Amino acid sequence: MRQKRARSGVLTYGSQNLVDQVIKKGAGDLAVRIFGTGLALCVEIYLARSLGKEGYGQYAICTSMVVSLAVCCCLGLPRSLQKLIPAERVKGRNGSAVGLIRHSGRLMMAASVIVGVSVWFAGPVIARHLPIGRTSLVLPLALLIPLQTLNAHRQGALRALKEPIRAVVPEQIIRYVAFGAVVVMLASRSVGLVPEDALWALVCTMCVTFTVGQIWLRASQLKELGGAIAPYVGQKLWGMAVPLAATSLMVLFIARIDPLFVG
Repeated sequence: MRQKRARSGVLTYGSQNLVDQVIKKGAGDLAVRIFGTGLALCVEIYLARSLGKEGYGQYAICTSMVVSLAVCCCLGLPRSLQKLIPAERVKGRNGSAVGLIRHSGRLMMAASVIVGVSVWFAGPVIARHLPIGRTSLVLPLALLIPLQTLNAHRQGALRALKEPIRAVVPEQIIRYVAFGAVVVMLASRSVGLVPEDALWALVCTMCVTFTVGQIWLRASQLKELGGAIAPYVGQKLWGMAVPLAATSLMVLFIARIDPLFVG
């Protein structure tokens, strides 16, 4: 880390004042989140009117399941990255930081694929015991779980690399702009909009946000960590992931599960 204390006593990073960086990036993060929340509200209102009560209820249950299961698949690793990567950079171990990003992504990908495949095979059971109503919703639901998990990994890595705005723009802006455009286009058809259309539109737009986010992550990684070689750091990852995964499960059961999902 190129930290030093300027003559005026203000802590700097490279040639930039750290206080200015925090204010600038924090204000940008807040502005993106406020705009994204308003945009998401408009899209959800339009979606609810287009799908109707039953259709929007089925869509909402599916997205609640995606968010809930993705929390489990993250294994606490996005939060771990925000703790471990700065620590490795302070010690001058950029290669270890690259390894943390790479191997945490692989662990989260493996967990999300296992959960997604399990959901797909359990489709008939899910459709029978949850108020989804149709097995045709299960496949896009299963595909959304790895996408949501990998997007969470990308957000955690970008925040660890001091890029909070790039971490939230794909999910808060690009995703809802693309999703809203696709939903409006599908709703304008003579047959109207059904929950399957909305979920497949979400799959497509999340693929777009994942691609953009990965490009930004590679660029930020190259800028901050250079061409460092990544060693295997699995033991360090698991040491942080286990307690944070337990915390994630507590959050899941306390705040994330929709009453309709459990009832």
